[in-house]
Amino acid sequence: MKRGALLLFFTILGVSFSFQDSDLDGVPDELDKCPNTPFFTIVDEHGCPVKEIPVKRKNWKLYLKLGFSHARDNDYESNSLSYSLAFSYRRVYLSYTVRYYTFINGIGSGWGSSSLYASYRKFFKNTALYAGLRLSLPTGDKEISGSYANITPSLFFNYFKGKWDLSLYAERTFRSNPERRDTWLFSAGAGYAFSPDVYVNLSFDFAESSLRPVYNNYLNLFLYYNLKRWLYFTLNLSKGLSPYATDRSLTFKVGLRF
Repeated sequence: MKRGALLLFFTILGVSFSFQDSDLDGVPDELDKCPNTPFFTIVDEHGCPVKEIPVKRKNWKLYLKLGFSHARDNDYESNSLSYSLAFSYRRVYLSYTVRYYTFINGIGSGWGSSSLYASYRKFFKNTALYAGLRLSLPTGDKEISGSYANITPSLFFNYFKGKWDLSLYAERTFRSNPERRDTWLFSAGAGYAFSPDVYVNLSFDFAESSLRPVYNNYLNLFLYYNLKRWLYFTLNLSKGLSPYATDRSLTFKVGLRF
């Protein structure tokens, strides 16, 4: 039992003790086999510290993510809101995301494409491998989401060393639109965990253009901040480094986990 909570409980109720408990662990002195344990230590029925408490952990989690994105280029600017519902069970992760554009210059506002995503993860000592598959569906306004679906398989490698990690990512997008090219995207990055609640990652992307046979280069800064066990924030800043790349974009998300 937690002695702090126990002491507070009896203090609020104004209950007088009918037994002696010298170290305030809730166990009477005559039954206490560890009579001098420090205050706020979790103890068992004998008054001795508990090294590990068996806890039944659930294997599944539910996530709700709300995001805001802004992108700007020489002749393009947009603001959008994203809504994502995700579910994880052990090594499997599933999500569904829809996006609403509050502003696109020259077009206005409306719903964009939605996407289904599934991934499976596997750990090998200090390395994690994620195999993913994303299906983009034209479920929004035709002027914004278009009329064609895309399918994107991906692989993500993550190597951990202390508070540092190194990552490699690759994906291939197959487009049903005959006027667009199938494209590759490669990314390499490094991250550092300042604490269990704060993580920063810097990555460099090579993204093939669907309109012309060139690769656009991007530099990305990603920040993760865990405010509470059930609430977290992410921020991603992206800067285009090549002539045809989007000049800059910003994405901010609020996530809830259950």
